[in-house]
Amino acid sequence: MQGSRKMSGRKVFLLGGVVLLTLVLAFGCSLLPRENVAEGDGWYIKLRIQAPAASKGITVSEFDVTGMNIRVRGPDGELLQTINWAAAEGAQTYTVPVKQLGEHHLDILHTGESGGEQVQASENALFNIRAMKITVIDVVPGCIGMINITPNETPEAVVYANGYSMNSSGVLVAGYWENGAWVGLTPLDATKNSKCHTLFVSGSDVYAGGQNRNSLGAIVPGYWKNGAWIDLTPPPYPTGDCYVYSLFVSGGDVYAGGTTWNGPPGYWKNGTWIGLPPFDQGGWWWVSNIVVSGTDVYAGGYFVNFMNSPAVGVPGYWKNGTWIGLTPLDATKEAWVWPLLVSGSDVYAAGQNRNSLGISVPGYWKNGTWIDLTPLDASKEAWIWSLFAWGGDVYASGENYNSLGVSVPGYWKNGAWISLTPLDATKDAWSGSLFVSGGDVYAGGGCTNSSDVRVPGYWKNGVWTGLAPLDTTRNAGVGTIVVVE
Repeated sequence: MQGSRKMSGRKVFLLGGVVLLTLVLAFGCSLLPRENVAEGDGWYIKLRIQAPAASKGITVSEFDVTGMNIRVRGPDGELLQTINWAAAEGAQTYTVPVKQLGEHHLDILHTGESGGEQVQASENALFNIRAMKITVIDVVPGCIGMINITPNETPEAVVYANGYSMNSSGVLVAGYWENGAWVGLTPLDATKNSKCHTLFVSGSDVYAGGQNRNSLGAIVPGYWKNGAWIDLTPPPYPTGDCYVYSLFVSGGDVYAGGTTWNGPPGYWKNGTWIGLPPFDQGGWWWVSNIVVSGTDVYAGGYFVNFMNSPAVGVPGYWKNGTWIGLTPLDATKEAWVWPLLVSGSDVYAAGQNRNSLGISVPGYWKNGTWIDLTPLDASKEAWIWSLFAWGGDVYASGENYNSLGVSVPGYWKNGAWISLTPLDATKDAWSGSLFVSGGDVYAGGGCTNSSDVRVPGYWKNGVWTGLAPLDTTRNAGVGTIVVVE
């Protein structure tokens, strides 16, 4: 038997003791990319489930909500995520990865009890995804017809800055700052130095890699995921310490690159070692950066041939396992790749490149062609630690020494140098990491204060923000900065 009654202008149908309510809504909203990566990789919507409502969107006083089933579907009908929420969980926030632009579908089934019978109310929403803005969906359990989708909410930025901080015992402690609050990472041995070299944020997960010493003092490979240490099996034939210098997460796969003394080149994918072909057995290989673009895996680094005299670094990168060498300014001098950036079909690589005088010259390779950047003083050292591309602009930062031999913080934007104000202009300061988000430029690094202590922090659009170290009398610094909105 089927009956119907009017409630708040909407129809509710009773089918065999189950109340069903269907409501279709249409919205326009937009999407935020989590990282500066290829289209569709790392985008998400934020779905917030509020506390159960005291008064419902429909006037059903006997509706006591106990749970919800939420399904998010893409433009092609693909199920992106299913969320099963129970009232006992209270307010929750979920991030849902989104693969493409276009009209998406939201199906919500509210469940509860009424007079001992199961009660269900369903509603649907259509929303159109647009790029570069955050999509926030608010749902109140049992509150039918009141889905709130904010199409153009200004994202709330979360600034992650990783690095190291020395405690009162003089031990380096790995960790990162999240919006200024220090998050320490548990070392294998609290009496040994540990350091965070790289940081990657994917959805709600924070990955951090670096160096972690065991009780024997050996540096073992691995990374922290949300604070928990994950061991990586050392590569074949290691004869010394193993470091993780780069992490990249793509499609749920975790890539980790680094180096091991006198071992073969390669990287880990989901914990499995993938060797890269050495072009000379008598040397040392260093994977300094891992980037995944589509189905292509890039591993930047360099090779030191100990069979040559002098033994100098040879810059280059592997693409899907094939070595691509980069031409140095002087083949008899040191050169290496540290940052690697893939933007569209262009591959950027930078690091250190010494000229015939043995002076490190700032610049980068774009698709194999070297592009000079003007140093503060051509007779002094300069090199690049970080590259970033945003809105057609190319940013590069690192260390740049003036005529007095003082390292000056700043960065190049499309080749033009932009200085940043240090705490003390007579002391060294540096900006070793860049991130551009929403037009704002973040430069992470540190400044030496008047007491000759290195202070961690970052500049946002040229304004310095200091970060609190574990001990203000000891050195600390920022290695990587990541901004998530």
